[in-house]
Amino acid sequence: MRSVAGRTGLYVLVAALLSIWVVGAVIDARVEHVVTAQIERGMLEWLAERRGLFSSPDMTVLDYLSQFDGSLDEWQITQLDYYDAHGLLHPLWSLSSSQTLTVESYELTVAGERLKVTIASPILEVYGEVRMAVSRLLTVAAVGLCMFTALVVSFELRPLRRLASVGSGLLAGQFDRHIEISGPREVQHMARVLEEMRLRFRQLVGGAITHAMIWEGNLELYPLSMLLMMLRFTRQTGMLAIMSRSDLGLVYVQNGNIRGAAFREYRGRRAFYALFLLEEGTFKFNPKMKPLEDELQTLSWHAVLLYAARRVHSLRFIEQYVPDFRYVAKKSQHGFDEEQVRLDLTADELYLWEAIDDQRTVTQYARDLGWTPERVQRYLYRFAVVGLIESSISDVGLNPPPANVVSLWARAAWRRGE
Repeated sequence: MRSVAGRTGLYVLVAALLSIWVVGAVIDARVEHVVTAQIERGMLEWLAERRGLFSSPDMTVLDYLSQFDGSLDEWQITQLDYYDAHGLLHPLWSLSSSQTLTVESYELTVAGERLKVTIASPILEVYGEVRMAVSRLLTVAAVGLCMFTALVVSFELRPLRRLASVGSGLLAGQFDRHIEISGPREVQHMARVLEEMRLRFRQLVGGAITHAMIWEGNLELYPLSMLLMMLRFTRQTGMLAIMSRSDLGLVYVQNGNIRGAAFREYRGRRAFYALFLLEEGTFKFNPKMKPLEDELQTLSWHAVLLYAARRVHSLRFIEQYVPDFRYVAKKSQHGFDEEQVRLDLTADELYLWEAIDDQRTVTQYARDLGWTPERVQRYLYRFAVVGLIESSISDVGLNPPPANVVSLWARAAWRRGE
């Protein structure tokens, strides 16, 4: 609608400027017609009167006009020229006007002689000022039209730039952001095509990961929090089995969301917390195991991981994500649900989260907030675990993973910025 309104406004402005130009041209032509008619009539009257007083068969029209003093009521002729039979212009006489008035030249015919007269008059002075004002108005309007056109063109190109940005994102492997672009019908159609491509690519990548690869590896290389983050971003459904020594742990996910956990004799939160603290063990993802659901299905993905992360005080875990007090926290760009995050964070966590500016270190936040650096580090660890901020462990998305870890995760599904 705004695009149509912009084009309509542009068309109206162009039509208005053209109308002003046409009206100005018509007025100029009308003024010239009136002035030449009055001068012709005045000179004919003067010529008839002159012939009545000094009639001579040897005198031509030009001979009489050479005696003309140039005064015609409100008009003052300052120069009179004539055209010969070959169309060449010759001067007949010229007067120096003592008045600093605007002069105009007109061509007319008097008694068969083609003349060019240059006249001065207060009327022409006023008309010249009006015409100058109109010219300035048209100049300003033309400049305004150019600026308005530039704005309209820029506005019209915004959807195309957005399409180009979305296309670049798809080429970079960003398949998790819904594509919806407002604009002309053609742009909306192209956006729908790109959205279908995005869904197909995501389905293809997810299917390749699930069916063509074996999801297995070592917890020493990939902690549970990162595994769950990968499963969430690829929206997988299945069982993540974790073997630590002789104990088997299970975490069931549905479309990436955590639905249940079991470890030893524990179920739900306690089982998940125990699995979260494991430092050694192997994992394998199986999409065909029977679902396991408990109290975790009532919690959001962030709430489940935050429940465990808040109970972690070991520097070995924390420094995997926030290595030291010089660490600069930067908010992630992979599109988390901000409204849900605000519900899951505590008041103090939300206070620090809103203070993050992607520039300050742990030490600087501690000084500015009046906290200890250790407290800031623990809180930032919680944010990193749920993917709210970037962390040193997320650099796996930028480097080739070890051979015994699912390489397709890093190359296709787990990319920083998704």
